[in-house]
Amino acid sequence: METDKRRVPRVKVKVKARYSSSQNEIEGIVTSISESGLFLYSTRLDPEGTQARIEFPIAGLNHKVHATGEVIYVGFQDGLRGMGLRFNRLTDEDREAIVKFVRNGDGLAQGSGSAG
Repeated sequence: METDKRRVPRVKVKVKARYSSSQNEIEGIVTSISESGLFLYSTRLDPEGTQARIEFPIAGLNHKVHATGEVIYVGFQDGLRGMGLRFNRLTDEDREAIVKFVRNGDGLAQGSGSAG
């Protein structure tokens, strides 16, 4: 039996995102998010340990969340291939908006916003 390593709850979403590392520029779909990170569905992947920037829209903010993070997992989630990213840096405002969404189950602009 596989043990879930997550320490914080996550919620399923579907929102466009832009991912940027020294190796790749990717437009993907965030399929789940937690207070500590997210899963990005994409056909192009970076290896574990890659440092990257990611941006995505979130309701309640008049700007996109801009975060830096690290790829900590490459594989499948709910049948989709992608990357798990752990947030390294977020503004306080962006972190609070994500925390509110995860805890209350509302707030993320699902399917809205352009990744470009």
